[in-house]
Amino acid sequence: MDTRMWKHNNNLQTRFNLWLKIQGFDARRLPRSARWYKKDGTYFEGKLDQYHIELYRLRGCVLDKRYTSMATWYLLEYGGHEWLDEQKRLRPDMELDWLVGEPQYSTEATTRLASALIDLMDGRDEWVGTATELLAELPEKEGIPKTPIKLSASVIQQDITSALDYRGIGVKRERNADKRTLRLARHNS
Repeated sequence: MDTRMWKHNNNLQTRFNLWLKIQGFDARRLPRSARWYKKDGTYFEGKLDQYHIELYRLRGCVLDKRYTSMATWYLLEYGGHEWLDEQKRLRPDMELDWLVGEPQYSTEATTRLASALIDLMDGRDEWVGTATELLAELPEKEGIPKTPIKLSASVIQQDITSALDYRGIGVKRERNADKRTLRLARHNS
């Protein structure tokens, strides 16, 4: 998401149009209904008139499932890190970091695995391979699963996917006739 758009557009209607545009909709040519995503990832079919858009937005719903996590929703709704930095400057006593800060990991092992995967993706747009191939590319250290089966299961846990999502990386498990693969890819690719 290009947060520079928010910086110079404080007009509410302009911000509303940008909110729609970022999610792939043109405010001048809206369909009658669309799929709305809730924060828990579930979705429903809902109307796209002014009243319902505001109603669903107030409930935290979005039109693009990439914005269902708290961090990405907040960036979409309030315009990114520039807005957050300005709020911190204006209200230094206000606790804002939890809104768009890096996800809190449940264990030190989760932190190590997430960090290793982020390091692996440094300079890459995509990595595709089996869990065995991924295990071979990761450093051998405490906190990283020792078997491909455990690694495959760990990579798709909520803590790991949230940490990767925060860094702009998505994870998918895929299966074809020959083998099961893991795909790590930057959101923009």
